[in-house]
Amino acid sequence: MRSFLFFVVLVLIAVPAVSGLAQAQTNNPPFWEDKDKKSLGDIFGIKKKEPPSEEELYQEALLNFEGKPTWLARHNPEKAEQARGSKYKSWFYFRTNYTKSIELFQKLVYEYPFTRHLADADFYIAEAYFKTKDYEIALQAYQDFLTRHPRHPKAEYAHYQIALCHYERRKKNPLRDQSETMEARQAFQALLISYPETVYRKDAEDYLKKCEELLMEKEVRIGDFYYKKKEYWSASLRYQRAWAEFPKTSKADYALFRAGVCYQKLERKNDALRAFTELKASYPESPHLKEAEQYLKDNDDTEGKAEN
Repeated sequence: MRSFLFFVVLVLIAVPAVSGLAQAQTNNPPFWEDKDKKSLGDIFGIKKKEPPSEEELYQEALLNFEGKPTWLARHNPEKAEQARGSKYKSWFYFRTNYTKSIELFQKLVYEYPFTRHLADADFYIAEAYFKTKDYEIALQAYQDFLTRHPRHPKAEYAHYQIALCHYERRKKNPLRDQSETMEARQAFQALLISYPETVYRKDAEDYLKKCEELLMEKEVRIGDFYYKKKEYWSASLRYQRAWAEFPKTSKADYALFRAGVCYQKLERKNDALRAFTELKASYPESPHLKEAEQYLKDNDDTEGKAEN
């Protein structure tokens, strides 16, 4: 009995001692390791760099977007500012890095989601993608900007840029696929309706005309394809649609004239007379007017009926 009690007491004393020794070994490094080991930064007195603040991050991102001044800019600040708006001269004074600016603006939004620069960061991200000609991502970025900041002073400009992104994207398939051209046309129309006094009116109207010319060209080519195959009914539908939708384009008179010719070949005299009469009234300078007038003259007995 005494031996058993002695054993129990021995165990109670030994267990804490062993655990304490193990803990001490864990806390203390081996003898071959330097307890006062220092990094190179500690040896040379280099302080650990603190992460950039919200304002520092924004300014660095903006500097990469607008362009870091070169040696020439630092020594000629006045000339540098004058050249900033120039597409070619500014290169000598400023070095832009749009990819870096996107990275920094995104970092700003991620690390400081409630930053006062949130709207500007969203805007410059879209602008940077546009300047790198990544129109697909730029389009989405401008749309996100408008969703998050619909009343921002740059909202009007963002609408214009969205239309421009669609217009630039249509260059991938200039005639085969005109879906982007149609999107661009709708976007420019929406801009002119939403902002009737917009400063981008002239540019928007010019792009709108270009879009309509491209869409007209596609319809006319399809009409010509059917016409050559002597599928006059299908051709007439294309010509008529092209003229009705784009009456102010350069080939509108051609489309209307060809529609009339198709009706003539289909022996739809009334429709042919209407088409040629409309051509005479709306396009007096058309090179196809002479043929149209001859048809009207040859069928003047039914002209009055056609007009009714």
